[in-house]
Amino acid sequence: APGAFFFDRRGFGDHHGTSDDAQNMNEDKGTIMGSTTRRAALAVLALAASAACDRPPSTEEEKTLHAMGAMLFGPRLKALDLSDEELGFLFQGARDSIAGEADVQEAIAEYAPKVRDFARTRGERVIAATKEEGDRYRASFKGERGDGARTTESGLIYVVAAEGEGDKPGAEDTVRVKYRGQLPDGTVFDENQEGVDLPLNRVIKGWSEGLQMMAPGGRMTLVIPPDIGYGDFGAPPRIPGGSTLIFDVELLEVKKAGSEGSPPAGG
Repeated sequence: APGAFFFDRRGFGDHHGTSDDAQNMNEDKGTIMGSTTRRAALAVLALAASAACDRPPSTEEEKTLHAMGAMLFGPRLKALDLSDEELGFLFQGARDSIAGEADVQEAIAEYAPKVRDFARTRGERVIAATKEEGDRYRASFKGERGDGARTTESGLIYVVAAEGEGDKPGAEDTVRVKYRGQLPDGTVFDENQEGVDLPLNRVIKGWSEGLQMMAPGGRMTLVIPPDIGYGDFGAPPRIPGGSTLIFDVELLEVKKAGSEGSPPAGG
């Protein structure tokens, strides 16, 4: 859905729960996924361990398995920053479990309590590296733009590309915008060039703050630090935790709260 990657998940209803909600849901399902999906996922890992493919999938079944591996493990394993050797041990564990190796259950009993600590430590390391990348990007951005780059008390950096005319939106208003969102490495995670309506009381803090400084017809670049973006949780799989976000935004129209065609505040 347009704008899905910068809605504030702390207050956007059932489809955009908090990071705690996501973690609790995962724990309720066993670990990362339900039992049926987990069994299928173990099979994918075991296949990867026993017969690594050096060719692209060709049959429908092979393509399905390839997609399953990408969906279930790509973002999650990337978040752990595992080396090829470490991935090998992970695959080996899945293979041994499916094969019914006698020592697997003993290993699980001994090391299961350490799994969460390992995942948390590795995840924190990746988040810290992502934040450092964002710090460097923001410093470089400000250096390149000079006086044209302004910084607010929240840490939001903005550059005005074109001044608009008319009333600026308030925190409860809805805006119609065109935008392009990307990460410091240039990865575009969301874009809409047709125009989409977004209520400012449902978006991340950096977006709400930046749009309230614009008037219709205005264009601006917003560089949003993680504290007023998605924080340490991110918006998986496209936005890693701790990410700095860069948006090029054009404000097309302001729809005042309570006016016709504007969604109710907090609705």
